[in-house]
Amino acid sequence: MKKLALVATVGMALSGCGGSGDGGGSSPQPAAKPSSAIGTVESVNEAKSTITVNGYTYHVSEVMYGSTETNLGAVQPNMMVQVGSGTEKSAEDPVVVTLEPTMTGTVTAIDHINKTFTVNGVELHFEGLSDEIDQGDWVMVSSLPTADAGYKVLSVVKFDFNYTGPDEIEGRISSIDINNSTFKLGANVTVSYNRVDGLNVGEWVEAEGSMQGDVFVATDVEVENYDSLVGDNDVEGIVTWVANDYSQFSLNYRGNFVVDNATRFEDGTKTDLKQGQEVEVTSVMKNGVRTATEVEIDGPDFGGDHDSNWQGKEFECEGVVSNYNVNTETFQVSRCENDADQVMSNNTVVIDAQTRFEGLEKHNLNGTKVEVEGVIINNQNVAREVEAEGHDD
Repeated sequence: MKKLALVATVGMALSGCGGSGDGGGSSPQPAAKPSSAIGTVESVNEAKSTITVNGYTYHVSEVMYGSTETNLGAVQPNMMVQVGSGTEKSAEDPVVVTLEPTMTGTVTAIDHINKTFTVNGVELHFEGLSDEIDQGDWVMVSSLPTADAGYKVLSVVKFDFNYTGPDEIEGRISSIDINNSTFKLGANVTVSYNRVDGLNVGEWVEAEGSMQGDVFVATDVEVENYDSLVGDNDVEGIVTWVANDYSQFSLNYRGNFVVDNATRFEDGTKTDLKQGQEVEVTSVMKNGVRTATEVEIDGPDFGGDHDSNWQGKEFECEGVVSNYNVNTETFQVSRCENDADQVMSNNTVVIDAQTRFEGLEKHNLNGTKVEVEGVIINNQNVAREVEAEGHDD
């Protein structure tokens, strides 16, 4: 996708973190460094042309935003980046750093007292919001998803220049209106796009375009997932669903990772996989599915300062399916409970792009006795697994 041309002398102000540094005081790094990583920047050392991401330090050959080269001075701590491509011959080879913000755009409203600001029609909260960022500034925002498919802001970077190109916004597609050629990201963002028939509810996408009134008019939309990961890779993110038997989990609403007997865990065990838990995942393709080879449990501590908004956001259903609707991709199950063992009054289940079926097909749902596992997003019960009762994998 075509992105903003950045100049090497761009001026910027960062909120929420300090300036470039060498990350002194960090613990010794593991010997097995992945050749590529997706995560937040921990530190930058311009003098040595190095960057530290997910606990690993890389030598940088160039920095890119889309197809345009910029400089290492444009990279700041807590920005989301991709390091390397996974095709490097050695983990010690110099790597390309690609800036991967969640959204870019002009700040249209800001409240420094309450630490809120608005970009692309989305009101965001960030305790580290800098007083140097004002209404009218063009910013890059890096974030992780929240329990309601919103945005947990990690950093806000201001770029001081006149920008006339397209802006960007990422998010989970929560609904699609084919008649009006629009779709919604999360709960509030309406995106107009003339090719919505090629998209699916549940996909995490990056839309490029601009705000026109209260609608983001997209000129290009790209599905973001982990299908393209190659080589030895390391991905940072937040767990957005976990199977009851810990056999798989979803990361950042973008895709699933299978856990098998060979999966190694650092700083925890597979029982520490919970919604809202931050992790780093190394994976490979095995038997046609993306399988985690190593999972590192990061902060926050689930029993301490874990984000309580993730509590009660998983559900299970058991019973006979009725009222499957091919148009809305919904069905009902006779009994549903949330992860607090409370019987739910809402027993309508939504199928999305990441729903998996075991032992049955969608068109045979009605009248079938099933077990359903899923997540609750904005009061919708979104299925992750639908299994025919008695089905043996």
